[in-house]
Amino acid sequence: MNQVEQQKHTHTHEGVCPTCGSYTRFDFLGEQRWPPRVAEKLGLSPVMFLWTCGNCQTTISQPVSDTQ
Repeated sequence: MNQVEQQKHTHTHEGVCPTCGSYTRFDFLGEQRWPPRVAEKLGLSPVMFLWTCGNCQTTISQPVSDTQ
């Protein structure tokens, strides 16, 4: 299992929330997929993981390329 699949299967990770500043658990919400031409125009990864802060419920996105 590669790192991306492993991270998806754990469904949580820990870190500092950029909004509330607390060290907390982030829960995996799912994936956001962009059509390749849209992602390229916006300068985004075509696949983003979505996570929610366990403290303040802020949703953050993480490019899949950041996890590989």
